[in-house]
Amino acid sequence: MTIRPATPADLPALMNLIRHVVPLMRKDGNFQWDEHYPNQTVFSDDIAKGQL
Repeated sequence: MTIRPATPADLPALMNLIRHVVPLMRKDGNFQWDEHYPNQTVFSDDIAKGQL
């Protein structure tokens, strides 16, 4: 496994991951994320800041 900062090219994979993870989180009672957050804009901003 390699851990590295995200790039704009990672956005499709990140969004796909979110689509799969959010239902699992909600099923377990974790409502931190939903269908609106995090979104591509949030991730793009985080990438631009070097925070993702």
